[in-house]
Amino acid sequence: MRHVTRLVLLSLLVVGCALNRTQPGALIGLHPQYRPMLEAVQSALEHDELDVAERTLAQWRGRTQLDASNARVHSAVSDGGRAPVAVGGRPDLAATRDAEHFITNFEQILAGRRVLAGVDLALELRRVPGESRVGVYLAGQSRLDEPVTLRPGPGNIEVVRISLDPRTGHELNEAETITLPGPLALALTAREAGELFLCDVDIVVPTGMVATRMRCRAALRGGTVVVAGAERPARAFDIAGAERTDLPGWLPTEAVEPAELARLAANLEAGQPAFCERAVRILPARRVEALELLRVPALERNPDQLVPLIPALRWLSGESQLGRDPRRWRTYLRDAPWRKP
Repeated sequence: MRHVTRLVLLSLLVVGCALNRTQPGALIGLHPQYRPMLEAVQSALEHDELDVAERTLAQWRGRTQLDASNARVHSAVSDGGRAPVAVGGRPDLAATRDAEHFITNFEQILAGRRVLAGVDLALELRRVPGESRVGVYLAGQSRLDEPVTLRPGPGNIEVVRISLDPRTGHELNEAETITLPGPLALALTAREAGELFLCDVDIVVPTGMVATRMRCRAALRGGTVVVAGAERPARAFDIAGAERTDLPGWLPTEAVEPAELARLAANLEAGQPAFCERAVRILPARRVEALELLRVPALERNPDQLVPLIPALRWLSGESQLGRDPRRWRTYLRDAPWRKP
């Protein structure tokens, strides 16, 4: 991911520098003495260390201005748009101008990153009344003191549906990608919330399944942000995903208390469908509570007795990679990784 981010940053910088050069066909480069500064800024941006990036850019600009002043005093060469001087040579005026272009474009990227850092973005799923579909919305909350407009590039909504079969305990996974029509724009007033409708997604609970968990994620390309009339580049937008659980018509919709599932787990006669039907009706915000309450009665079962409870544990924890091996689930329950350090 960091390698990809670095390539994106370099692309933005090179394109920006090319646009800023007044000499058609001029070569864009960076003097070797400036490369440590460039790499330091790149690293800071990749790690979202915006203050570090800003300080480094200020130091780089100061050094470039000093080099430009010295180059004028010594004025050894003209600024005919040639490439920077050879390795080991002092930066000439052309080299300092190229560095200034890099710095300016980094500052534009940093300004866009500052804006995005002041906005919280998340998907929201809202059922359309009377229909088996939900609307997907991009919801934003601004912490900025002035209006901002976010203009992401083209993108998709990635939908994953996980359905649970109460008889076999198996999960059915289906994926769908919805291409978003463009252009997209989310306008937020100062310190206010706003939203943008993106698309509709069908609600699907396959026959025989006790529930379907739908997870949606937005994959939007980088675009721009506009503040006070100034447009700044923006990398891929950080948007929290959304999830909902849908039940078949034959299953009661009332939420189940985690304690009820724990009491059922203490009954060795209870079957797998009963565990599944209750687990899927536990509210997402209380799944960790349910795991904690299940821990002791589940560990009191021997491996064979634990098997019917595994689909419910998998649904509550989301740990599908553990499969149906009771030994792995006993280790999981003993370690209780859901607990905060």
